[in-house]
Amino acid sequence: MSLVEDLLRRLGDGRPRSRQQLCRELKASPESLAAACAELSALGLPFAESNAESNANSLQLQSAIDWLDRARLEAATAALGLDLSVSLLCPSTNQSLLSDLDHRPLPCVLLSEGQSSGRGRRGRSWSSPPGGGVYLSLGWRSPRPLAELAALSLIGGMAAARALNRFELPPVRVKWPNDLQVNGRKLGGCLVDASGSADGPSELVIGVGINVRIAAGSTIDQPWTDLHSLGCKADRTSLAIALVTALVEDLRVFDSQGSAALLAAWPSLDALADQAVAVSWEDGRQVHGTAAGINHLGQLRLATDQGELAVHSGDVRVRAA
Repeated sequence: MSLVEDLLRRLGDGRPRSRQQLCRELKASPESLAAACAELSALGLPFAESNAESNANSLQLQSAIDWLDRARLEAATAALGLDLSVSLLCPSTNQSLLSDLDHRPLPCVLLSEGQSSGRGRRGRSWSSPPGGGVYLSLGWRSPRPLAELAALSLIGGMAAARALNRFELPPVRVKWPNDLQVNGRKLGGCLVDASGSADGPSELVIGVGINVRIAAGSTIDQPWTDLHSLGCKADRTSLAIALVTALVEDLRVFDSQGSAALLAAWPSLDALADQAVAVSWEDGRQVHGTAAGINHLGQLRLATDQGELAVHSGDVRVRAA
């Protein structure tokens, strides 16, 4: 266990710890301890203010970490037929699972307390402070060929929304193609990595990240929310189990019936329905129109002055009325 991980474990209960005692327990110099604290802060983990002279030599997190319950996760994933791994910190659950997929039994799931390099669409970073969210990736082998996998990020987002809507929350919707939103603010997202042959089978890694409790002032480049702010009292383990269960259920339907049976539920989860939107691409192109649902491939239907377009990729934002 690294110094950063060891320090995280010791501070995770939210109680103050003496810097001197931590140095002794961790066999670390004051400089090394300060560097480890800086690394945890860089991950988005907030420390309590210690301005009072009596507390100047102590370290304390703003709040205790709601650690994942390994025993409950093992029971739930075993019932689903999944091989389970839980890490304290990893760069990215998707990347970690992808790099080791050949050596893991499928299906499998990896959960992490935090990520140092969480990924979103198009290589964007994803804020993943330890204990601040649910970060998981599901490894799966599907009989479906690669050509049928285009809608999977949409299907994954829909499964996650369905799972979260079982808790006491305002309605969770999916902003095409894979953002989870509540009242127009981002709550989470889904990222799919896939490989395989034209005729199948295919190997998939489906990652889901949900904001549970993110510190105010976090450097997130869009309007966002978290479950704590929305009044959700569920612990992270219950959330993780619900998300994994919904993903497995929908992947089994996808394997046996294809995407059509799942995409039929899109209208009830569509965050963009009938809204004026702009779609932009990395090469600078942009088109305006009205979001008109999705087609059978999971592509966004965009009603424009020139007719309807089927959008298979791009960034979508709602335009001001």
